[in-house]
Amino acid sequence: MELTYYTTDDLALPAKGVIRKRQSIAHFDTLAEALRHFQSLGPSMHKSLGLTDGAHTLELVRRVSFFEDDREGEDILAADLPSDPVWSQVPEAESAVRTCVGALHLRYMLCPDAVMPIPTSDQLPKNHRDKYLWLDQAHNRNSAIRWVYIAGTGWTSLKEWTSHADIHPLVLRYRVDGMTENGAYHPMDILPWEYPLLLRRTLARLCQNTGGTRLREQAKKIHLSSRKTNRRKRT
Repeated sequence: MELTYYTTDDLALPAKGVIRKRQSIAHFDTLAEALRHFQSLGPSMHKSLGLTDGAHTLELVRRVSFFEDDREGEDILAADLPSDPVWSQVPEAESAVRTCVGALHLRYMLCPDAVMPIPTSDQLPKNHRDKYLWLDQAHNRNSAIRWVYIAGTGWTSLKEWTSHADIHPLVLRYRVDGMTENGAYHPMDILPWEYPLLLRRTLARLCQNTGGTRLREQAKKIHLSSRKTNRRKRT
């Protein structure tokens, strides 16, 4: 697939009087050229970097501000390949994501309802590998989440977070209901990317115990999504 790359800047530049500066777009044949230009735009600019095949575009990196008084912001991963029907199976897109994460030292990624830390592993830490989530009777995916830690706000309920998800807060940690191998209640403080791994493990165990086809399909979808997401940190 033949791809080209682009950068944009002044995505949110305020108007000066009745005049608003036009958005600037630059095109490049290689990702290396696009990255150099993106970095030259400076830390205080509203900017974006992406790729295109001529018919479709994929935003790779975006500069965002997490707080109202933050004038510089931070670059975050904007591409969500596992949920993108156009780009999820394109090797060049996956390679571009890995390159951007490494070259720009990205720490966070844009998710559907928040900005969250980029996964650093495809495995749970040792202290969680023998734990499971305590889901509700319907096995709803997010039912084990009790509290989320939002930067600049602190711990808040899942309901409060989801009611403000449209502003994409920076979510750093979850507090969840969990259990041990023996079924004893065990609350856990985890990183957001660890939750899908625990969920997959939990649904797999429930599937073994009940033989449920629906649970098996849920676990399979979570496994595939986690594999694609965790490739972002691999080199």
